[in-house]
Amino acid sequence: METRCANIEREMLAVVYGCERFHTYLHGQPITVHTDHKPLERIHLKHLTSAPPRLQRMLFRLQPYDLTIKYIPGKDMLLADALSRLSPEEKNPVKDMNVEIHEVCPQFSSEMIEKVKQATTSDEELMMLKKIVHEGWPTSIK
Repeated sequence: METRCANIEREMLAVVYGCERFHTYLHGQPITVHTDHKPLERIHLKHLTSAPPRLQRMLFRLQPYDLTIKYIPGKDMLLADALSRLSPEEKNPVKDMNVEIHEVCPQFSSEMIEKVKQATTSDEELMMLKKIVHEGWPTSIK
């Protein structure tokens, strides 16, 4: 599909993909998307019905987010520009740049896991949910 899209559609698709991929972290938070594609900023500000049908569908998918799209010229977006110009055979694209990459992964101590287990066993609703998850949805409700 992406091979037959206009540039603005590809740019918008990247925003949609990013928002949906990181929905857990972005939902309910104000988000600013920096782009080097000026028409994207303008079309996001217009009414939904004034966009072409493909963009309407993408804009509709972005409605749950508190999203602001801000245009920044490509020459001022140094990291994105450098990463987009790298050859595919580069193994570590940011080795010579002063960049830190962090993976967001919640980790809990064994003490915290035990506290959650104990709290779950003492909560009637959570025990019922646990039973449904393990045994499946009941065929009849009592």
